Amino acid sequence: MSRPISNWSFHCFLALLVWIPLPRASNRPEAWGLLEMLTFLLLQVWLWHQLRHRQPLPAAIRTAKPALWLWGAWLVWGLIQLIPLPPELLSRLSPKTAELQYLPPLAAERWASLSLSPHDTFVQWLKGLCYATWFFLTLALVNSRRRLRLLAGVIAASAALQAVYGTAMTLTGLELGFLIPKFAYVGTATGTFVNRNHFANYLALAAMVTVAAILAQLEDRQRPVSSRIRWRNLLNWLTGNKIWLRLALLVTAIGIVASRSRMGNGIFFLGLHLAGILAFIRWPRPTRPAILILIASMIILDVFIIGSLVGLERVAQRMEQTSPASEGRDEIARDTLHYWRDFLWTGSGLGTYAVMLPAYKQGDVKGFYDHAHNDYLELAAEAGLTGMAILGSLVILSLWQGWIALRRSRHPWKRAMALASLTAILMMLLHATVDFSLQIPANAVLFTLLLALAWICATPASAEPASPLPRPLWALLLPGLTTLQVLAFRLSASDYISNESHARTQSWQAAGTVPRSTWQRTYRLQQKAVALAPGNAWAWVNLARLNHWRHAFTNGPNPKIDRVSLQWLLRAAAAQPADARIWLAIATIRIAQGRMDALFRHSVHHAFQLAPWESKIQWSLLRLLLAVHPHLQGPERNLLYETLRHNRQLQPERIHRHLPDSDIPAGLCAETTAGATHPDVS
Repeated sequence: MSRPISNWSFHCFLALLVWIPLPRASNRPEAWGLLEMLTFLLLQVWLWHQLRHRQPLPAAIRTAKPALWLWGAWLVWGLIQLIPLPPELLSRLSPKTAELQYLPPLAAERWASLSLSPHDTFVQWLKGLCYATWFFLTLALVNSRRRLRLLAGVIAASAALQAVYGTAMTLTGLELGFLIPKFAYVGTATGTFVNRNHFANYLALAAMVTVAAILAQLEDRQRPVSSRIRWRNLLNWLTGNKIWLRLALLVTAIGIVASRSRMGNGIFFLGLHLAGILAFIRWPRPTRPAILILIASMIILDVFIIGSLVGLERVAQRMEQTSPASEGRDEIARDTLHYWRDFLWTGSGLGTYAVMLPAYKQGDVKGFYDHAHNDYLELAAEAGLTGMAILGSLVILSLWQGWIALRRSRHPWKRAMALASLTAILMMLLHATVDFSLQIPANAVLFTLLLALAWICATPASAEPASPLPRPLWALLLPGLTTLQVLAFRLSASDYISNESHARTQSWQAAGTVPRSTWQRTYRLQQKAVALAPGNAWAWVNLARLNHWRHAFTNGPNPKIDRVSLQWLLRAAAAQPADARIWLAIATIRIAQGRMDALFRHSVHHAFQLAPWESKIQWSLLRLLLAVHPHLQGPERNLLYETLRHNRQLQPERIHRHLPDSDIPAGLCAETTAGATHPDVS
């Protein structure tokens, strides 16, 4: 019974690995919630198996103890960011966090966390736990050379299927993502991913595994005692029953080129050259001619000949046209550095980047950025130097283990997978300087798996298995994993429902009306979203928006509707105090109530200061302040001056088209145009 269960667990592990990239790279709440639940369920099955049969743990787990301790430290740090702290301690640990947590009118005596959005931080923490589980399951389940070969084959097949699908959608003009039409990057291959750069990154990492699997077969041949046998081996290798790996590599390379991702193609070319050089140095001397032929064929045939048919010249053209003036990533990196300095050691909380960046974004950056396009800076801003040190140590140790395995391992498959791990880690570290692939679950899981492979390959064949953990610990972990599955479902369901509710209210606003039955159904669902995750600030915001639509079904004004909406928005502000959109909504409600009191004044100032150069926020704030301009005095009038000035810099055409000077109160237009100075609005 023991062996069938173990094989079943491993096959489920492989099936889940193929599934992860399919639903938009699992980068949607419903998809990552399902990923987390299935991952924890798989670990439960493995633990139950270990509890019943008390078998020794694989030796790789003993070897990877330093990495497992670092994973544990990372998860503990994430929990520390979530723990409510007294105001004095919070001010000592992170003065900027304390300043934002106690913005007026929020209670100054309440305990608050280091995270400025605990719900988002807990969502990211669950993802981190999911990745740590994948690391552990890889160590536990890939415990034989046969399974190592199967794992490499599944990764190669998954990448090839993604490449075939993505290229076919582009060449045929169907342009489907995962069962729905693409809404971004039409005309380039993205597979079932949304972003072509993440698609290319996934394929490039998987391609290194495919290259390594091909190289591993070079030594699984008859020893060449003559030139005739040598050439026969080479011919059998090129045309034998393993030719599907070579075809998988070919279509993967085509998919990378068809994505037209500059850095994706760049790391793929560099990875090929690095893998070729390392293989030429570390593989036995008789195999070196075949290595040269393989690498040369990949570069000439896969990239330049076949790649030219699917748009290689367009990739080259995009690279030639790249300049600092045409990219916004340098400016975002600059603003992220300013953001990081305010949260140097502790960070603002995992998953808070999209909420925090608007406060630091300057006027020369257009559009909305929910990621930094630099994984290092985003991680530093969210987790601080403390979190950076933990994850950095994990990656560096894994890189070192891959190098040790490449140098010392005598088994061809272990040496080959060590090569794949080493080159893929270096490729990801390079790509992370210009993109956010590690924020995408499909890419992060594959990268985590490659980190674990480095430790597996570094484990000597003679290493002793690790002793089983105590039975009470297993019995404690099993119900704990069930609790985690419930939490994963609740959080992902709350986020999914809130996203759907937001999309519906946007469509209602565009149409100007909504059927009462549709509103009631959406309202009840949003109430469930709040019940599932009471700490979800955007669930409360969406519930307040839906509640505001009650006005469409009432005769005359109803003060109770606005009063209830305001209570929910204040609760959202307490859960996510650095979000300018929430404060703007509070100010809007106060105007609807006819109350321009201290709460209104605080709200408009917070909305301006937390997103001074966010065009949508500034436009909405300007329209709001203009509507009550005659009643503004002192700081609020100065705030109107600053808001109008920012809007003229951010979107002059929109101001001219939708807000002519005739709509601006007399004197205000002339004052702002002349550049009059006003006191600091803070």
